[in-house]
Amino acid sequence: MGMKLSSININVKSELRDLGIMALISIPMSLLNCTNCYDNFWQNPKLGIFGFLMNLGYWIVLWKGNSAMNWILDQKISWIKYPVKRFFTGLIVLFLYSIPAIYLFGYFLFWAFGYSYSWINLKYTIIIATSITIVVSLFLNGRAFLLAWRKSALAEEKLRSEKLIAQYEALKNQVNPHFLFNSLNVLSSLIEIDPKKASQYVQQLSDIMRYVLESRKRDLVSITEELDFIEHFLQLQKLRFGDALNYKIDIRDQNSGQIVPLALQLLVENAIKHNVVTQEQPLTIYIIENNKNICVVNDLQPKTQLASGSGVGLANLKERYQFLSDQAVVINKYDQQFSVCIPIIDEPKSL
Repeated sequence: MGMKLSSININVKSELRDLGIMALISIPMSLLNCTNCYDNFWQNPKLGIFGFLMNLGYWIVLWKGNSAMNWILDQKISWIKYPVKRFFTGLIVLFLYSIPAIYLFGYFLFWAFGYSYSWINLKYTIIIATSITIVVSLFLNGRAFLLAWRKSALAEEKLRSEKLIAQYEALKNQVNPHFLFNSLNVLSSLIEIDPKKASQYVQQLSDIMRYVLESRKRDLVSITEELDFIEHFLQLQKLRFGDALNYKIDIRDQNSGQIVPLALQLLVENAIKHNVVTQEQPLTIYIIENNKNICVVNDLQPKTQLASGSGVGLANLKERYQFLSDQAVVINKYDQQFSVCIPIIDEPKSL
């Protein structure tokens, strides 16, 4: 009820404001259109009042009437879909309304003041109606088009933003099941081979999973947080592979910038998954900083039999970075090494 009263008050204020504006416009207009109406105002105030009311009435009939016509047309014909049709239909309708409305108002006003309504008055009425209608029509049509365009643009932007957020959340949710599935596979293998290591693995895995679950709520994490996490993750892999896996981390500035959570883990996991990791052929993984990027570099020693996978990992990471940064994930393959560089983000793009 309160909102309805508030809305009514706003509408009343708006109408009173418009009436005040039209009254102010009518004073100089009546002076221009009827100079003799005010020559002897104090001797014949009726004529002066008539001139003022005539001009005020024209503005009210044309402005408010044409506004109502425009509102009805806006419900029937879209400015965005049919701009030309809407413009010319509006122009025709406004003229069809304005000339008869002005004629009837003028006739009534002349009758009310006891003046005769001659052909000269009719011709004057048509000229005034046409002139004001053109001005009012151009203003109202231009305003209606801009409002419709702005409303459409805002709706489209809102829809695009909601779609991007939904897509990004879907990408984030793909990572965790993928990581958990791989970790449980490793645990299953360790239980059979080395139960003691499996116990240590479970302890490390619980700390890692805590970070994984917390990172779900965030789009970006600090470099320090991600490096602490990847250190735990690599220690976890060391339990599995022993001396067959080596790593080196060389990030000098860990306090500035952010990266996508679990990005380094995904790249390290891919390096282990697609390369030979044995005592005879150990794998070394390097995590280094290079020109506002963090790069995961590994020795290129691909398995003879390619590891199976869902294709979620690297493609997922690239898409997530497209949402958050103008800088792309860079992949390089050399004779001896394979590297993936992810941008350090100072300020993320808004979705």
